[in-house]
Amino acid sequence: RGPCRPHGVLRLPWFRRFRRLSERSRSQSSTECAEKAQTLQTQQTQWAQGLAMPLWQTMLAGGLACVFHRAVAGSIEDMMRGRQASVAQNILKFSKGGFPFGALCCSFYVNFLHFSAPSASDTLGPFERFSCASAAVTLASIATYPLNAQHSIRGSALYKHGMKALASTNPVAAVELCSIDMARHLGNSYGYSSGFGLLFASGCAAGCVAQSVVHAHNALTQSCETRTRKEKFQAFCRAAGPSFLKHAPAVGVNSLVRVGLVTHFMNQQTDI
Repeated sequence: RGPCRPHGVLRLPWFRRFRRLSERSRSQSSTECAEKAQTLQTQQTQWAQGLAMPLWQTMLAGGLACVFHRAVAGSIEDMMRGRQASVAQNILKFSKGGFPFGALCCSFYVNFLHFSAPSASDTLGPFERFSCASAAVTLASIATYPLNAQHSIRGSALYKHGMKALASTNPVAAVELCSIDMARHLGNSYGYSSGFGLLFASGCAAGCVAQSVVHAHNALTQSCETRTRKEKFQAFCRAAGPSFLKHAPAVGVNSLVRVGLVTHFMNQQTDI
């Protein structure tokens, strides 16, 4: 028996022409869909390649670090004032405004460093790092200020209060971010690996440096001509001591969480 031949309607010329047109349009539509999917994937890849690492990783690291930072600082302050300290309650308390601020701040800072020196961000100096940190803290503060502002502050008072909050927060957080990296790189230059101990110690050192800058600035701006240098130094020590005790462990935890997670994610990308 020979091959089967089409019968009836299948043998009509108009039906064959219609089938050829439908097959051609089906193949063209599938080709266009594949091209669109490939173009979208290429655009996403190019956009992701412009960043130092995926946004969800930097946002997770920075958000968790900021929440734990504020929770530890709040718990230490509670103990210093004789109140019962609860780290779990402080974590829930500071999650609303702390997580968005830390997420944006870490994402801005990591990518600003990456854009400043795409192939060797570790070689940036203190001035470049402080500039990137100051810009990151400023943008994150502006974006998340409505979450942290009091509901009773409205109108022009909201703007004035926001500027004061930005002026008080920006230098401290920027110095902390910059000092953590500088202390960590100093430890690496002496042969220490970026383990838990070095990251926590770098954060503690950064917290002490930031608080020293704040109290030194306050001591210089205050008009106390009647005091001698010894009295000024004693006043500085009395004011800076509790601040060191409160902020050094908190910034150490911040460094441990944020830098540890960012380093872990970057090592995963290198292994891949």
